[in-house]
Amino acid sequence: MNCSSIHDIISPRYPRLIETVKNIIEEAEKAFNQNNYPGITSSSLWDHTLQVASMAASLALMEETDTFIPVVVALFHDTGKFYHGQYHITDIPEEEHSRIIAAEVLGQHSMPEGEIQAVADALGALYNDTGASPQACRIVHDAEFLTKLGHTGIARFFIKQALRSRNLDEILRLALSKELTYAHNAPLTMQTASGRKLARTKADHTISYFENLLSELRELQTARFRIERVKAPYDCRKSDNAPVLMVDIVLVIPEVCNACGGEITHVFSRQPDIKCECLIADLHCTRCDNHYSLSFCLPEISRT
Repeated sequence: MNCSSIHDIISPRYPRLIETVKNIIEEAEKAFNQNNYPGITSSSLWDHTLQVASMAASLALMEETDTFIPVVVALFHDTGKFYHGQYHITDIPEEEHSRIIAAEVLGQHSMPEGEIQAVADALGALYNDTGASPQACRIVHDAEFLTKLGHTGIARFFIKQALRSRNLDEILRLALSKELTYAHNAPLTMQTASGRKLARTKADHTISYFENLLSELRELQTARFRIERVKAPYDCRKSDNAPVLMVDIVLVIPEVCNACGGEITHVFSRQPDIKCECLIADLHCTRCDNHYSLSFCLPEISRT
């Protein structure tokens, strides 16, 4: 399934809808970049949107359901990410902004009220999952995370880190733990059978690449990291009856302190965030005062 097929799904009924969404995303991201990353003019978010929409179409076909609503939901799912050129400056989830934008734009394009409501319900369920999400929501949820895995996901990972002006050592110290944790848990986070099937293969590609990268850097004697795997309880706060599960945490830790060669140890803590439970790992050297922290949302284990 490629981008031209997305046009085949949407354009016969709504010829200008894709262009409208593209403009919304690009203008919001441009405003965000002007305030945070001056000089960046390309829209990585629109590229990501096309990938999610294409994956959503593929998953819908694999799940033997109509592609139209999932693809529309995918097109709008990130329209609220940089709402008014800002990112997470309020307690309102970005998907709520996306839901509002979608309802307004689809109304302007004369979409029937029932279809608008189906899109809005799916977008709302992306952040307010009650365990009985619409099928379009489950498909887009899986499509979103599948595009973050495998070769496409790896490329996007490095692009995002480059935008934050991180060198390779910083990327490995501050961001790789999240990527490997998500990859190891990916099949368990999927909400469709087709998503779980694809996640196993794509996660294996991700894990293999990063483990080989760390191995090559060790051989070059330019960076030495160890991979430490631990299990942490995952308490699904969205349901009182949901069991407490164990989630795999994968930490990528320097073997020794860059400043003095001492041992690096870590301490976990957790705190609620807007849409998730956030894991915080505080790492410090036992010999000197060198320390840093990394944090990321715990993977959400699916109940479907």
